[in-house]
Amino acid sequence: MRAAVRDATPEPLFLGRDTELADLVRTGRAGLTSGRFLLVRGEGGIGKSTLIDAAAAQAPPDRHVLRGAADAMDRRLTYGLLLDALGPVLTDEDRRVATEHDERIAGERLLTVIDTATREPTVLILEDLHWADSASLRLLARLSRRLPRLPLVIVASLRPQARHEVVPALDHLLDELGERGLLHSFELGPLPESACIAIAEHLAGAPVGESLARYAATAGGNPLFLTEMVRSLLRDGAVAVGPDRAELRSRPMGPSPSLATVMMRHLSRLSIDTRELLSTAALLGARFPAAQLRLVADRPMSDLLPLLREALAAGFLTEIDEDALGFRHQLIQEVLLHDLPHSVRAELHRDVALKLDAAGVPAATVAEHLLRASTARTDLAWMLRLAERTTASAPGIAVELWGRVLTHSDDADPMHLIATEGIARVARDRSLAEAALHAYTEVGADHGAARARASFRQAGVPVALPARSRTASGWESLTRTEERIAGHVATGETNLEIAQSLFISRRTVETHVSNILAKLGLRSRTELAIRFAHRLDQAGQ
Repeated sequence: MRAAVRDATPEPLFLGRDTELADLVRTGRAGLTSGRFLLVRGEGGIGKSTLIDAAAAQAPPDRHVLRGAADAMDRRLTYGLLLDALGPVLTDEDRRVATEHDERIAGERLLTVIDTATREPTVLILEDLHWADSASLRLLARLSRRLPRLPLVIVASLRPQARHEVVPALDHLLDELGERGLLHSFELGPLPESACIAIAEHLAGAPVGESLARYAATAGGNPLFLTEMVRSLLRDGAVAVGPDRAELRSRPMGPSPSLATVMMRHLSRLSIDTRELLSTAALLGARFPAAQLRLVADRPMSDLLPLLREALAAGFLTEIDEDALGFRHQLIQEVLLHDLPHSVRAELHRDVALKLDAAGVPAATVAEHLLRASTARTDLAWMLRLAERTTASAPGIAVELWGRVLTHSDDADPMHLIATEGIARVARDRSLAEAALHAYTEVGADHGAARARASFRQAGVPVALPARSRTASGWESLTRTEERIAGHVATGETNLEIAQSLFISRRTVETHVSNILAKLGLRSRTELAIRFAHRLDQAGQ
Protein backbone atom coordinates (compact mmCIF):
# COMPACT_ATOMS: atom_id res chain seq x y z
CA MET A 1 0.00 0.00 0.00
CA ARG A 2 2.76 2.43 0.90
CA ALA A 3 4.59 1.92 -2.38
CA ALA A 4 1.46 2.28 -4.47
CA VAL A 5 -0.18 5.33 -2.91
CA ARG A 6 1.71 8.47 -2.01
CA ASP A 7 0.25 11.33 -0.01
CA ALA A 8 0.57 14.44 -2.14
CA THR A 9 -0.89 16.72 0.53
CA PRO A 10 1.40 19.67 1.40
CA GLU A 11 2.91 19.64 4.86
CA PRO A 12 0.82 21.59 7.42
CA LEU A 13 1.96 25.19 7.82
CA PHE A 14 3.32 26.03 11.25
CA LEU A 15 3.29 29.78 11.78
CA GLY A 16 2.44 32.07 14.65
CA ARG A 17 2.88 29.54 17.45
CA ASP A 18 6.49 30.16 18.49
CA THR A 19 5.58 31.09 22.08
CA GLU A 20 3.26 28.11 22.54
CA LEU A 21 5.86 25.77 21.02
CA ALA A 22 8.60 27.04 23.33
CA ASP A 23 6.35 26.61 26.38
CA LEU A 24 5.31 23.10 25.35
CA VAL A 25 8.89 21.97 24.65
CA ARG A 26 10.21 23.49 27.89
CA THR A 27 7.51 21.87 30.03
CA GLY A 28 7.99 18.53 28.28
CA ARG A 29 11.74 18.50 28.82
CA ALA A 30 11.19 19.14 32.50
CA GLY A 31 9.50 15.72 32.57
CA LEU A 32 12.66 13.85 31.54
CA THR A 33 13.03 12.38 35.00
CA SER A 34 9.55 12.74 36.52
CA GLY A 35 6.38 12.35 34.53
CA ARG A 36 3.80 14.94 33.66
CA PHE A 37 0.65 15.33 31.54
CA LEU A 38 0.54 18.11 28.94
CA LEU A 39 -2.92 18.99 27.60
CA VAL A 40 -3.26 21.07 24.44
CA ARG A 41 -6.78 22.51 24.23
CA GLY A 42 -8.43 24.29 21.33
CA GLU A 43 -11.25 24.21 18.79
CA GLY A 44 -11.17 21.96 15.76
CA GLY A 45 -8.68 23.08 13.13
CA ILE A 46 -6.87 25.49 15.45
CA GLY A 47 -3.55 23.63 15.10
CA LYS A 48 -3.31 21.30 18.11
CA SER A 49 -1.84 18.37 16.16
CA THR A 50 0.56 20.60 14.23
CA LEU A 51 1.87 22.10 17.48
CA ILE A 52 2.30 18.67 19.05
CA ASP A 53 4.13 17.44 15.92
CA ALA A 54 6.50 20.40 16.08
CA ALA A 55 7.20 19.77 19.77
CA ALA A 56 7.74 16.03 19.22
CA ALA A 57 10.27 16.83 16.51
CA GLN A 58 12.34 18.59 19.18
CA ALA A 59 12.25 15.66 21.61
CA PRO A 60 15.71 14.51 22.70
CA PRO A 61 17.05 11.72 20.46
CA ASP A 62 17.03 9.20 23.32
CA ARG A 63 13.32 9.70 23.96
CA HIS A 64 10.97 7.07 22.49
CA VAL A 65 7.80 8.58 20.97
CA LEU A 66 4.55 6.56 20.92
CA ARG A 67 1.40 7.95 19.37
CA GLY A 68 -2.28 7.12 19.22
CA ALA A 69 -5.52 8.87 18.36
CA ALA A 70 -9.06 8.37 19.61
CA ASP A 71 -11.97 8.16 17.21
CA ALA A 72 -15.69 8.67 17.74
CA MET A 73 -16.24 5.22 16.24
CA ASP A 74 -14.08 3.60 18.94
CA ARG A 75 -15.58 5.09 22.13
CA ARG A 76 -17.11 1.76 23.12
CA LEU A 77 -13.96 -0.29 22.37
CA THR A 78 -12.22 -1.18 25.61
CA TYR A 79 -8.71 0.36 25.64
CA GLY A 80 -9.07 1.40 21.99
CA LEU A 81 -6.96 4.55 22.46
CA LEU A 82 -4.16 2.93 24.46
CA LEU A 83 -3.97 -0.13 22.20
CA ASP A 84 -3.49 2.23 19.27
CA ALA A 85 -0.83 4.28 21.05
CA LEU A 86 1.10 1.31 22.46
CA GLY A 87 0.88 -0.68 19.22
CA PRO A 88 4.62 -0.57 18.39
CA VAL A 89 5.60 -2.09 21.77
CA LEU A 90 2.79 -4.66 22.12
CA THR A 91 3.53 -8.35 21.65
CA ASP A 92 1.02 -10.75 20.14
CA GLU A 93 0.35 -12.06 23.66
CA ASP A 94 -0.24 -8.51 24.93
CA ARG A 95 -2.83 -7.99 22.19
CA ARG A 96 -4.52 -11.31 22.94
CA VAL A 97 -4.84 -10.54 26.65
CA ALA A 98 -6.04 -6.99 25.99
CA THR A 99 -8.76 -8.06 23.56
CA GLU A 100 -9.92 -11.37 25.04
CA HIS A 101 -10.04 -10.59 28.76
CA ASP A 102 -12.05 -8.22 30.93
CA GLU A 103 -11.07 -4.63 31.60
CA ARG A 104 -9.27 -5.37 34.87
CA ILE A 105 -6.99 -8.10 33.51
CA ALA A 106 -6.36 -6.23 30.26
CA GLY A 107 -5.60 -3.06 32.22
CA GLU A 108 -3.00 -4.78 34.38
CA ARG A 109 -1.34 -6.10 31.24
CA LEU A 110 -1.23 -2.64 29.65
CA LEU A 111 0.24 -1.10 32.81
CA THR A 112 3.00 -3.71 32.65
CA VAL A 113 3.62 -2.78 29.01
CA ILE A 114 3.86 0.90 29.98
CA ASP A 115 6.27 0.11 32.82
CA THR A 116 8.49 -1.79 30.39
CA ALA A 117 8.32 0.89 27.71
CA THR A 118 9.22 3.65 30.18
CA ARG A 119 12.48 2.10 31.28
CA GLU A 120 13.76 4.63 28.78
CA PRO A 121 12.47 8.24 28.54
CA THR A 122 9.20 8.15 26.60
CA VAL A 123 6.71 10.57 25.07
CA LEU A 124 3.14 9.25 24.76
CA ILE A 125 1.00 11.36 22.41
CA LEU A 126 -2.78 10.90 22.70
CA GLU A 127 -4.80 12.88 20.17
CA ASP A 128 -8.50 13.77 20.41
CA LEU A 129 -8.91 12.85 24.07
CA HIS A 130 -12.56 13.96 23.86
CA TRP A 131 -13.25 10.78 21.82
CA ALA A 132 -11.30 8.43 24.10
CA ASP A 133 -12.93 5.26 25.39
CA SER A 134 -13.68 5.25 29.11
CA ALA A 135 -11.45 2.25 29.85
CA SER A 136 -8.40 4.10 28.51
CA LEU A 137 -9.33 7.20 30.51
CA ARG A 138 -9.74 5.17 33.70
CA LEU A 139 -6.39 3.45 33.19
CA LEU A 140 -4.71 6.81 32.61
CA ALA A 141 -6.19 7.98 35.94
CA ARG A 142 -4.61 4.93 37.60
CA LEU A 143 -1.33 5.65 35.82
CA SER A 144 -1.35 9.18 37.26
CA ARG A 145 -0.56 7.71 40.69
CA ARG A 146 2.80 6.37 39.48
CA LEU A 147 3.46 9.01 36.80
CA PRO A 148 5.74 11.16 39.01
CA ARG A 149 8.12 8.18 39.27
CA LEU A 150 8.26 7.49 35.52
CA PRO A 151 10.32 9.21 32.78
CA LEU A 152 7.08 9.61 30.84
CA VAL A 153 5.56 12.73 29.32
CA ILE A 154 1.98 12.31 28.09
CA VAL A 155 0.88 14.92 25.55
CA ALA A 156 -2.84 14.99 24.73
CA SER A 157 -5.07 17.15 22.56
CA LEU A 158 -8.61 18.04 23.58
CA ARG A 159 -11.38 19.88 21.76
CA PRO A 160 -13.77 21.95 23.93
CA GLN A 161 -17.09 20.25 24.58
CA ALA A 162 -20.41 21.27 25.99
CA ARG A 163 -20.73 20.15 29.59
CA HIS A 164 -23.34 17.53 28.74
CA GLU A 165 -20.93 15.92 26.25
CA VAL A 166 -18.02 15.32 28.66
CA VAL A 167 -17.91 11.74 29.90
CA PRO A 168 -17.36 11.22 33.66
CA ALA A 169 -14.14 9.25 33.07
CA LEU A 170 -12.54 12.27 31.38
CA ASP A 171 -13.66 14.56 34.17
CA HIS A 172 -12.19 12.14 36.71
CA LEU A 173 -8.88 11.88 34.86
CA LEU A 174 -8.40 15.63 34.65
CA ASP A 175 -9.40 16.04 38.31
CA GLU A 176 -6.86 13.36 39.36
CA LEU A 177 -4.09 14.97 37.34
CA GLY A 178 -4.95 18.43 38.66
CA GLU A 179 -5.00 17.33 42.28
CA ARG A 180 -1.59 15.66 41.88
CA GLY A 181 -0.08 18.74 40.23
CA LEU A 182 0.69 16.80 37.05
CA LEU A 183 -1.62 18.61 34.62
CA HIS A 184 -0.17 21.39 32.46
CA SER A 185 -2.70 22.96 30.08
CA PHE A 186 -1.96 24.93 26.93
CA GLU A 187 -4.86 26.88 25.40
CA LEU A 188 -4.61 27.54 21.67
CA GLY A 189 -6.55 30.59 20.61
CA PRO A 190 -6.91 32.20 17.16
CA LEU A 191 -3.72 32.95 15.23
CA PRO A 192 -2.61 36.58 15.22
CA GLU A 193 -3.28 38.60 12.07
CA SER A 194 0.39 38.57 11.06
CA ALA A 195 0.45 34.75 11.06
CA CYS A 196 -2.78 34.60 9.02
CA ILE A 197 -1.28 36.94 6.44
CA ALA A 198 1.89 34.83 6.31
CA ILE A 199 -0.16 31.66 5.67
CA ALA A 200 -2.15 33.35 2.91
CA GLU A 201 1.06 34.65 1.31
CA HIS A 202 2.63 31.20 1.44
CA LEU A 203 -0.38 29.66 -0.29
CA ALA A 204 -0.72 32.43 -2.89
CA GLY A 205 3.00 32.61 -3.57
CA ALA A 206 2.98 36.41 -3.36
CA PRO A 207 2.40 39.21 -0.85
CA VAL A 208 -1.27 39.52 0.08
CA GLY A 209 -3.13 42.63 -1.02
CA GLU A 210 -5.71 44.48 1.05
CA SER A 211 -8.81 42.80 -0.37
CA LEU A 212 -7.49 39.25 0.14
CA ALA A 213 -6.19 40.16 3.62
CA ARG A 214 -9.65 41.39 4.64
CA TYR A 215 -11.28 38.23 3.34
CA ALA A 216 -8.70 36.01 5.08
CA ALA A 217 -9.53 37.75 8.37
CA THR A 218 -13.04 36.24 8.22
CA ALA A 219 -11.48 32.83 9.01
CA GLY A 220 -11.28 34.01 12.61
CA GLY A 221 -7.64 33.00 13.03
CA ASN A 222 -8.39 29.30 12.51
CA PRO A 223 -5.50 27.98 10.36
CA LEU A 224 -7.44 25.04 8.89
CA PHE A 225 -10.38 27.25 7.93
CA LEU A 226 -8.03 29.90 6.54
CA THR A 227 -6.03 27.39 4.50
CA GLU A 228 -9.13 25.82 2.98
CA MET A 229 -10.65 29.24 2.18
CA VAL A 230 -7.55 30.49 0.37
CA ARG A 231 -7.04 27.23 -1.50
CA SER A 232 -10.67 27.33 -2.58
CA LEU A 233 -10.26 30.87 -3.91
CA LEU A 234 -7.09 29.91 -5.78
CA ARG A 235 -8.69 26.85 -7.34
CA ASP A 236 -11.69 28.92 -8.45
CA GLY A 237 -9.41 31.46 -10.10
CA ALA A 238 -10.81 34.14 -7.78
CA VAL A 239 -7.35 35.46 -6.90
CA ALA A 240 -5.19 37.48 -9.28
CA VAL A 241 -1.58 36.67 -8.44
CA GLY A 242 0.82 39.26 -9.79
CA PRO A 243 4.53 39.87 -9.28
CA ASP A 244 3.84 42.36 -6.47
CA ARG A 245 0.80 41.01 -4.68
CA ALA A 246 -2.23 38.70 -4.71
CA GLU A 247 -5.65 40.35 -4.74
CA LEU A 248 -9.22 39.14 -5.06
CA ARG A 249 -10.53 39.58 -8.59
CA SER A 250 -13.90 40.57 -7.15
CA ARG A 251 -15.36 40.77 -3.67
CA PRO A 252 -17.19 37.49 -2.80
CA MET A 253 -20.91 37.91 -2.44
CA GLY A 254 -22.43 37.41 0.99
CA PRO A 255 -20.72 36.23 4.15
CA SER A 256 -17.58 34.10 4.12
CA PRO A 257 -18.31 30.41 3.56
CA SER A 258 -18.43 27.99 6.42
CA LEU A 259 -15.79 25.30 6.57
CA ALA A 260 -18.42 22.73 5.59
CA THR A 261 -19.30 24.76 2.49
CA VAL A 262 -15.64 25.09 1.53
CA MET A 263 -15.09 21.35 1.99
CA MET A 264 -18.14 20.46 -0.08
CA ARG A 265 -16.98 22.81 -2.86
CA HIS A 266 -13.64 21.00 -2.88
CA LEU A 267 -15.45 17.68 -3.02
CA SER A 268 -17.45 18.82 -6.04
CA ARG A 269 -14.22 18.92 -8.06
CA LEU A 270 -13.60 15.22 -7.49
CA SER A 271 -15.03 12.47 -9.63
CA ILE A 272 -18.36 11.04 -8.52
CA ASP A 273 -16.75 7.69 -7.69
CA THR A 274 -14.13 9.35 -5.47
CA ARG A 275 -16.78 11.39 -3.63
CA GLU A 276 -18.79 8.24 -2.97
CA LEU A 277 -15.69 6.45 -1.73
CA LEU A 278 -14.92 9.27 0.70
CA SER A 279 -18.47 9.15 2.06
CA THR A 280 -18.03 5.42 2.60
CA ALA A 281 -14.68 5.99 4.29
CA ALA A 282 -16.25 8.57 6.63
CA LEU A 283 -18.56 5.85 7.98
CA LEU A 284 -15.49 3.85 9.07
CA GLY A 285 -14.07 6.65 11.21
CA ALA A 286 -11.40 9.33 11.09
CA ARG A 287 -8.79 6.57 10.60
CA PHE A 288 -9.48 3.15 9.13
CA PRO A 289 -7.72 0.03 7.78
CA ALA A 290 -7.46 0.11 3.99
CA ALA A 291 -8.66 -3.50 3.97
CA GLN A 292 -11.94 -2.49 5.63
CA LEU A 293 -12.50 0.22 3.05
CA ARG A 294 -12.04 -2.38 0.30
CA LEU A 295 -14.54 -4.69 2.02
CA VAL A 296 -17.18 -2.02 2.50
CA ALA A 297 -16.74 -0.54 -0.98
CA ASP A 298 -17.05 -4.10 -2.33
CA ARG A 299 -14.46 -3.44 -5.00
CA PRO A 300 -10.93 -4.79 -5.57
CA MET A 301 -8.11 -2.53 -4.40
CA SER A 302 -6.91 -2.18 -8.00
CA ASP A 303 -10.22 -0.39 -8.78
CA LEU A 304 -9.95 1.82 -5.68
CA LEU A 305 -6.34 2.82 -6.31
CA PRO A 306 -7.01 5.70 -8.77
CA LEU A 307 -9.78 7.00 -6.52
CA LEU A 308 -7.50 6.93 -3.49
CA ARG A 309 -4.77 8.72 -5.42
CA GLU A 310 -7.24 11.44 -6.36
CA ALA A 311 -8.42 11.81 -2.73
CA LEU A 312 -4.84 11.92 -1.45
CA ALA A 313 -3.75 14.46 -4.05
CA ALA A 314 -6.75 16.66 -3.22
CA GLY A 315 -5.77 16.66 0.45
CA PHE A 316 -8.77 14.83 1.86
CA LEU A 317 -6.97 11.63 2.88
CA THR A 318 -3.53 10.93 4.27
CA GLU A 319 -1.57 7.74 4.85
CA ILE A 320 -1.40 6.79 8.55
CA ASP A 321 0.83 3.73 8.24
CA GLU A 322 1.36 0.81 5.88
CA ASP A 323 -2.08 -0.62 6.70
CA ALA A 324 -4.28 2.38 7.40
CA LEU A 325 -5.53 5.59 5.86
CA GLY A 326 -7.21 8.55 7.52
CA PHE A 327 -8.77 11.92 6.87
CA ARG A 328 -6.29 14.77 6.91
CA HIS A 329 -8.39 16.33 9.65
CA GLN A 330 -11.25 14.91 11.65
CA LEU A 331 -13.41 17.89 10.65
CA ILE A 332 -13.34 16.63 7.05
CA GLN A 333 -14.82 13.31 8.16
CA GLU A 334 -17.47 15.11 10.22
CA VAL A 335 -18.47 17.29 7.25
CA LEU A 336 -18.86 14.21 5.05
CA LEU A 337 -20.95 12.41 7.66
CA HIS A 338 -23.25 15.34 8.33
CA ASP A 339 -23.85 15.73 4.61
CA LEU A 340 -25.69 12.39 4.73
CA PRO A 341 -29.31 12.47 5.99
CA HIS A 342 -29.54 10.75 9.37
CA SER A 343 -31.82 7.97 8.14
CA VAL A 344 -29.51 7.26 5.20
CA ARG A 345 -26.43 7.31 7.42
CA ALA A 346 -28.04 4.84 9.82
CA GLU A 347 -28.85 2.38 7.04
CA LEU A 348 -25.36 2.71 5.61
CA HIS A 349 -23.94 1.79 9.03
CA ARG A 350 -26.12 -1.33 8.93
CA ASP A 351 -24.69 -2.20 5.49
CA VAL A 352 -21.17 -1.69 6.82
CA ALA A 353 -21.89 -3.97 9.80
CA LEU A 354 -23.19 -6.71 7.51
CA LYS A 355 -20.14 -6.62 5.25
CA LEU A 356 -17.62 -6.48 8.07
CA ASP A 357 -19.32 -9.31 9.96
CA ALA A 358 -19.34 -11.50 6.86
CA ALA A 359 -15.61 -10.86 6.46
CA GLY A 360 -14.82 -11.94 10.03
CA VAL A 361 -13.91 -8.48 11.36
CA PRO A 362 -13.87 -8.40 15.21
CA ALA A 363 -17.35 -8.34 16.75
CA ALA A 364 -16.76 -5.08 18.63
CA THR A 365 -16.10 -3.23 15.37
CA VAL A 366 -19.19 -4.77 13.77
CA ALA A 367 -21.32 -3.82 16.79
CA GLU A 368 -20.10 -0.20 16.67
CA HIS A 369 -21.75 0.15 13.26
CA LEU A 370 -24.86 -1.84 14.10
CA LEU A 371 -25.49 0.30 17.19
CA ARG A 372 -25.47 3.39 14.94
CA ALA A 373 -28.33 1.98 12.87
CA SER A 374 -31.98 2.09 13.82
CA THR A 375 -32.85 -1.20 15.48
CA ALA A 376 -35.15 -3.51 13.55
CA ARG A 377 -36.80 -6.67 14.84
CA THR A 378 -34.63 -8.70 12.44
CA ASP A 379 -31.48 -7.33 14.11
CA LEU A 380 -32.18 -8.77 17.56
CA ALA A 381 -30.80 -12.28 17.03
CA TRP A 382 -27.70 -10.77 15.41
CA MET A 383 -27.26 -8.46 18.39
CA LEU A 384 -27.44 -11.41 20.77
CA ARG A 385 -24.66 -13.19 18.85
CA LEU A 386 -22.47 -10.08 18.85
CA ALA A 387 -23.10 -9.55 22.57
CA GLU A 388 -21.83 -13.06 23.34
CA ARG A 389 -18.67 -12.40 21.34
CA THR A 390 -17.92 -9.10 23.09
CA THR A 391 -18.76 -9.97 26.70
CA ALA A 392 -15.19 -10.31 27.94
CA SER A 393 -13.34 -7.79 25.81
CA ALA A 394 -15.98 -5.03 25.58
CA PRO A 395 -18.70 -5.50 28.23
CA GLY A 396 -20.05 -2.02 27.59
CA ILE A 397 -20.82 -2.97 24.01
CA ALA A 398 -22.30 -6.30 25.07
CA VAL A 399 -24.65 -4.69 27.59
CA GLU A 400 -25.68 -2.01 25.11
CA LEU A 401 -26.54 -4.73 22.59
CA TRP A 402 -28.53 -6.63 25.21
CA GLY A 403 -30.18 -3.36 26.19
CA ARG A 404 -31.34 -2.82 22.63
CA VAL A 405 -32.83 -6.32 22.63
CA LEU A 406 -34.63 -5.62 25.91
CA THR A 407 -36.00 -2.33 24.53
CA HIS A 408 -37.30 -3.91 21.32
CA SER A 409 -38.80 -7.12 22.75
CA ASP A 410 -41.45 -7.90 25.34
CA ASP A 411 -41.08 -9.99 28.47
CA ALA A 412 -42.54 -13.12 26.84
CA ASP A 413 -40.06 -13.08 23.96
CA PRO A 414 -37.29 -15.75 24.30
CA MET A 415 -34.75 -13.16 23.09
CA HIS A 416 -35.78 -10.88 25.96
CA LEU A 417 -34.96 -13.69 28.38
CA ILE A 418 -31.60 -14.36 26.71
CA ALA A 419 -30.67 -10.67 26.96
CA THR A 420 -31.67 -10.55 30.62
CA GLU A 421 -29.65 -13.69 31.37
CA GLY A 422 -26.66 -12.22 29.52
CA ILE A 423 -26.73 -9.10 31.66
CA ALA A 424 -27.14 -11.22 34.77
CA ARG A 425 -24.14 -13.32 33.75
CA VAL A 426 -22.02 -10.19 33.39
CA ALA A 427 -23.25 -9.10 36.82
CA ARG A 428 -21.53 -12.06 38.45
CA ASP A 429 -18.20 -10.42 37.60
CA ARG A 430 -18.33 -7.16 39.52
CA SER A 431 -15.69 -5.42 37.38
CA LEU A 432 -17.60 -6.31 34.21
CA ALA A 433 -20.85 -5.17 35.77
CA GLU A 434 -19.44 -1.81 36.79
CA ALA A 435 -17.92 -1.33 33.32
CA ALA A 436 -21.28 -2.15 31.75
CA LEU A 437 -23.15 0.33 33.94
CA HIS A 438 -20.55 2.98 33.14
CA ALA A 439 -21.16 2.31 29.45
CA TYR A 440 -24.89 2.92 29.91
CA THR A 441 -24.64 6.06 32.01
CA GLU A 442 -21.91 7.63 29.91
CA VAL A 443 -24.04 7.48 26.77
CA GLY A 444 -26.98 8.85 28.71
CA ALA A 445 -28.99 5.62 28.82
CA ASP A 446 -30.24 6.04 32.37
CA HIS A 447 -33.31 3.89 31.71
CA GLY A 448 -31.09 1.13 30.30
CA ALA A 449 -28.81 1.35 33.31
CA ALA A 450 -31.83 0.99 35.61
CA ARG A 451 -32.95 -2.13 33.74
CA ALA A 452 -29.41 -3.50 33.88
CA ARG A 453 -29.26 -2.90 37.64
CA ALA A 454 -32.60 -4.68 38.01
CA SER A 455 -31.17 -7.66 36.14
CA PHE A 456 -28.08 -7.57 38.33
CA ARG A 457 -30.26 -7.69 41.45
CA GLN A 458 -32.14 -10.68 40.05
CA ALA A 459 -28.77 -12.39 39.64
CA GLY A 460 -28.00 -11.74 43.30
CA VAL A 461 -25.33 -9.11 42.62
CA PRO A 462 -26.58 -5.66 43.67
CA VAL A 463 -24.13 -3.55 41.65
CA ALA A 464 -24.77 0.18 41.68
CA LEU A 465 -22.93 3.25 40.49
CA PRO A 466 -22.47 6.17 42.89
CA ALA A 467 -25.63 8.21 42.65
CA ARG A 468 -25.28 11.81 41.58
CA SER A 469 -26.82 14.05 44.15
CA ARG A 470 -29.28 16.38 42.50
CA THR A 471 -31.35 19.29 43.63
CA ALA A 472 -35.05 19.42 42.81
CA SER A 473 -34.66 22.19 40.25
CA GLY A 474 -32.06 23.99 38.17
CA TRP A 475 -29.34 22.60 35.92
CA GLU A 476 -27.91 20.38 38.67
CA SER A 477 -31.25 18.57 38.91
CA LEU A 478 -31.02 17.27 35.33
CA THR A 479 -30.03 13.67 34.72
CA ARG A 480 -27.24 12.96 32.24
CA THR A 481 -29.82 12.01 29.62
CA GLU A 482 -31.70 15.26 30.22
CA GLU A 483 -28.45 17.23 29.90
CA ARG A 484 -27.76 15.62 26.54
CA ILE A 485 -31.28 16.21 25.27
CA ALA A 486 -31.17 19.84 26.41
CA GLY A 487 -28.05 20.26 24.28
CA HIS A 488 -29.80 18.76 21.26
CA VAL A 489 -32.85 20.99 21.76
CA ALA A 490 -30.58 24.04 21.97
CA THR A 491 -29.21 23.28 18.49
CA GLY A 492 -32.72 23.32 17.05
CA GLU A 493 -33.24 19.59 16.59
CA THR A 494 -36.80 18.23 16.58
CA ASN A 495 -37.93 15.47 18.92
CA LEU A 496 -37.75 12.99 16.05
CA GLU A 497 -34.18 14.00 15.18
CA ILE A 498 -33.14 13.70 18.83
CA ALA A 499 -34.79 10.29 19.09
CA GLN A 500 -32.89 9.09 16.02
CA SER A 501 -29.58 10.44 17.34
CA LEU A 502 -29.95 8.82 20.77
CA PHE A 503 -31.75 5.65 19.60
CA ILE A 504 -34.73 6.18 21.87
CA SER A 505 -38.41 6.65 21.09
CA ARG A 506 -39.92 10.00 20.17
CA ARG A 507 -42.31 9.73 23.10
CA THR A 508 -39.36 9.24 25.48
CA VAL A 509 -37.79 12.44 24.14
CA GLU A 510 -41.08 14.31 24.63
CA THR A 511 -41.19 13.14 28.25
CA HIS A 512 -37.60 14.23 28.85
CA VAL A 513 -38.19 17.66 27.29
CA SER A 514 -41.24 18.19 29.50
CA ASN A 515 -39.20 17.23 32.57
CA ILE A 516 -36.37 19.57 31.55
CA LEU A 517 -38.71 22.53 31.10
CA ALA A 518 -40.37 21.82 34.45
CA LYS A 519 -37.07 21.53 36.34
CA LEU A 520 -35.72 24.74 34.80
CA GLY A 521 -38.99 26.65 35.16
CA LEU A 522 -39.22 27.31 31.42
CA ARG A 523 -42.22 27.37 29.10
CA SER A 524 -40.79 26.69 25.64
CA ARG A 525 -37.95 25.13 23.66
CA THR A 526 -36.89 28.63 22.60
CA GLU A 527 -36.41 29.66 26.23
CA LEU A 528 -34.42 26.46 26.78
CA ALA A 529 -32.12 27.24 23.84
CA ILE A 530 -31.50 30.76 25.16
CA ARG A 531 -30.86 29.51 28.71
CA PHE A 532 -28.53 26.77 27.42
CA ALA A 533 -26.49 29.25 25.34
CA HIS A 534 -26.24 31.60 28.34
CA ARG A 535 -25.02 28.73 30.51
CA LEU A 536 -22.29 27.84 27.98
CA ASP A 537 -21.21 31.49 27.88
CA GLN A 538 -20.91 31.53 31.67
CA ALA A 539 -18.92 28.28 31.63
CA GLY A 540 -16.50 29.78 29.12
CA GLN A 541 -15.82 32.89 31.21
